[in-house]
Amino acid sequence: MKIETTLDIDAPASAVWHVLGEQFGDVAEWSDAIRKSSLDRPLGKGAVRTCDLRAFGPVPAGQITEELTQFDRGSRSLTYVVRSGVPRFMRFVENAWTVEAHNDRRSTVTSRATFHLAWWVLPLFPLFRIQLGRGLRSFVGELKKTVAGSSELVRPADARAC
Repeated sequence: MKIETTLDIDAPASAVWHVLGEQFGDVAEWSDAIRKSSLDRPLGKGAVRTCDLRAFGPVPAGQITEELTQFDRGSRSLTYVVRSGVPRFMRFVENAWTVEAHNDRRSTVTSRATFHLAWWVLPLFPLFRIQLGRGLRSFVGELKKTVAGSSELVRPADARAC
């Protein structure tokens, strides 16, 4: 299952990248879904972020670890794979983020999340897609609020599930 979430933000791409990329280990400072976060080494490929999560959608509260598999300041992109802490029905979770500039004051952030689910939850696939999509939209909305100071909600049309 793939879920793509795209959102325009009234802020420079450099400001969005600063929060999403350069402060990757500090995600708990702006996301309500995360109680605490830390990075095990300097930012870059191979760094592992540990997050203490609050429950959201089908994901229970607990701790997850995410390893950066790609980190590129030049293209303002990063990809991480969840290494531990996901529910047993999730076999693989990866999320690729990009930040693109429209002009000096406007940018677009895109999340392309991939979830491989256990065969025994496939009948619940539509429900999981909805719940995971809501969680991603909420996360991107929090990013927008943090960077742009906007209190706008992310509309359902801002995310697509594939």
